[in-house]
Amino acid sequence: MDGSVKALLRQAANAGPSQAAVLRLTAVQQLQDLGEAKRAYAILTVIDTTLLKSPQRFDHHWRAARAALDLGAVDDAWRWIQAARPTDARQAYLRDLETAQIAQARNDYVVAAHVLMRIDIGRGAAADEWTQQQLNDEIWNTLRGAPSSSVAALAGTSTDPIAAPWWRLAAGIDRAFDLAEQRRVLDAWLSAHPDHPASVTLPTGLTALSQLTVEASTIGLFLPLSGPLAGAGSAVRDGFLAAYYHNPEHHPEHTTAKPRVLLYDTGQASPDALYEQALADRVSLIVGPLSKSAVATLHALAFRQIPVLALNYLPDTPAVLAESDTIPRRPDGPPGTIAASANGDFFQFGLAIEDEARAIAKRVAGDGATRVLLLLSDADWPERAAEAFVANWQADEDSVLETAYVDDVRSMTHVVGHALHVDASTTRMQTLAAAIEQPVEFIPRRRRDIDAVVALVDAEQGGAVKPALAYHFASDIPVYATSQVTSAPGSNRLGELNLMRVCQLPWSVYPDQVKVEFAAAFARQSPGPLHALGVDAYRLADRLALFAADPQARLLGATGILTLDGSRVSRDLIWSVVRNGRLEPLPIVVY
Repeated sequence: MDGSVKALLRQAANAGPSQAAVLRLTAVQQLQDLGEAKRAYAILTVIDTTLLKSPQRFDHHWRAARAALDLGAVDDAWRWIQAARPTDARQAYLRDLETAQIAQARNDYVVAAHVLMRIDIGRGAAADEWTQQQLNDEIWNTLRGAPSSSVAALAGTSTDPIAAPWWRLAAGIDRAFDLAEQRRVLDAWLSAHPDHPASVTLPTGLTALSQLTVEASTIGLFLPLSGPLAGAGSAVRDGFLAAYYHNPEHHPEHTTAKPRVLLYDTGQASPDALYEQALADRVSLIVGPLSKSAVATLHALAFRQIPVLALNYLPDTPAVLAESDTIPRRPDGPPGTIAASANGDFFQFGLAIEDEARAIAKRVAGDGATRVLLLLSDADWPERAAEAFVANWQADEDSVLETAYVDDVRSMTHVVGHALHVDASTTRMQTLAAAIEQPVEFIPRRRRDIDAVVALVDAEQGGAVKPALAYHFASDIPVYATSQVTSAPGSNRLGELNLMRVCQLPWSVYPDQVKVEFAAAFARQSPGPLHALGVDAYRLADRLALFAADPQARLLGATGILTLDGSRVSRDLIWSVVRNGRLEPLPIVVY
């Protein structure tokens, strides 16, 4: 076929302008069929589209959008598809599909969903292209990519007879506390919208939800309830039980038996010994352990039969799991069970600081900052966070990334001044004054090539960052930080962080009914991140089978928006800004 392309291009070179444009467009079609997007795009950019008829002009713009998207030029692809003017239902169908794909590449899932919802398969699709099932699956998966706040807002404001039910269904599934409530939401929606396209052809993810069999089970909670980690283990336990006893809405007709929960103290016995006891107790899911070493011990068991939701992460997770956890526990089990997951039976979930560092890298880029100063405290977690930040930092030729280390809070002013080159400015003044042997009027100056500070420091050091920047004439530089800076209790500490942008757990910023119930039950205990971890551990345990059956499923949890990536639970964090001693949510940025 490549010879045919060359022949077409030779003919175009000797043809009249209009015929040449058509011949080149035909050559582009063949090149794209061969997967040669670069050559196709080069030809498309030299075709004079004013010489093409309207249907051919659409074909040119549509193909240019496809080629640009294949080459990663998303903004160019968007401009081409916006210029495409369909002349019939078939071309409208092609335009909408391409528009949705480009919008997804731009992370604009709301636009993508709206475009997909208006597609009428019966009018535009050829027999060999998308079915209604594929279209509904794509719509549903796109809705799960949309920000939950946008989904909730559109569920309340949309009036379109097709789009509005989609948004309400997605919002209801998002808000549901547990699997049983999700089932109730779906059943009620199907009853209310029997003729909606999604009712007639249920998306695959919702089919998995409707077909899951929720069986009575026994959960073994492996936590350190004695010894040096007893405080952390008790907090996770209390959060888990708070979620366990939470009952968002009583529906007698849908009552399902709650699992039995057994507590195992990893402070008293080794994980392998407790595992043997769990086998004897007929435990169907282990939640925990909490420490990395205990997680590694449990993972290393040669003949593990009980699925595990570990509350920490293994080192080098992908490599470890690729060797030992790709075989399902029960290959003969029914679809939708945990055993049927290709991810194996060892899931990992925790409050990894790397999740926050990745979120900061995305937020800084989304805010347009390209010249960053990293401030690191002298501890283990900032180093890990810095590695994750750098790995996700989208550097270009104009980027600046500089690192400065803070030994303790007393050195903050000096470290910031040195990193901003203020001390170098002072040294130049002193050298000049010595050379001319007389005083010099002088105002120190800082470097101007820094437009963001990322503070990977603890709460005490975090309170010194803004004053240090102000002292060195840099109070205008935005500061981004992990939740570590707000870990110290009390509004006075937050007052020192005014206008700092903090990556946070939703638990810390938004109202949460389980948190309210917990605070009422434990009046002397302020619920923190480890309690939130326990809450989400219960909610994940409840729907692990759904996550295994539907890779696009998500949970709007207390610790973040949770999705399953292989065997690792990924967290998307939310953002807040400190104002007047309070955390206020920041709008979501589309990156």
